[in-house]
Amino acid sequence: MIWIISGTQDGREIGAKLADREINKSPEKRQEILMTVVSQYGKVLAAHKGIDVEVGRFKQEDMVRIIKEKHIILILDASHPYAAIVSETARSACKEAGIDYVRFERPEISLPYYDKLYHAKDEFEAAGMAGKLGKSVLLTTGSKTLSAFVHSEALKGKKIWARVLPVSGVIKLCENLGMKAKHILAIQG
Repeated sequence: MIWIISGTQDGREIGAKLADREINKSPEKRQEILMTVVSQYGKVLAAHKGIDVEVGRFKQEDMVRIIKEKHIILILDASHPYAAIVSETARSACKEAGIDYVRFERPEISLPYYDKLYHAKDEFEAAGMAGKLGKSVLLTTGSKTLSAFVHSEALKGKKIWARVLPVSGVIKLCENLGMKAKHILAIQG
């Protein structure tokens, strides 16, 4: 069995292509495919014939157990580029279990020079910069870093608009942070 750790459109596309290829093989040569995602929404997006999709966040010992129980021969890590913890955990689990680990990295896109483009080392620095640029801020960073912006002193009194996934838990997080419904843009990126 091949385990694909997904979390991006790239991961879903890789899984679908692999599943389509495996379906055409004879049963004795076919590899089953397990894809893991972190949300029910991700599971819906990942659904494809020939792929067993499971939801969860796994510690190293859980990964090693799953590798043994499901006879995993390879982990293909196509998680989000910023999901460093899951990638490191998967690498360590593969090493412990003695199986191959492959990391998919989407090609980097170079941004052209633009005098309105600012670089920040993290969300806290970005929030500070944003507070100096205008009265309204549109965030497309998702929900994980939203609290850094909402609680930033530099953004007090500013309108913060956030593009987040359209799932109840994320909407609830926005509400718990005090965001007004009219400033929550719940759409898939």
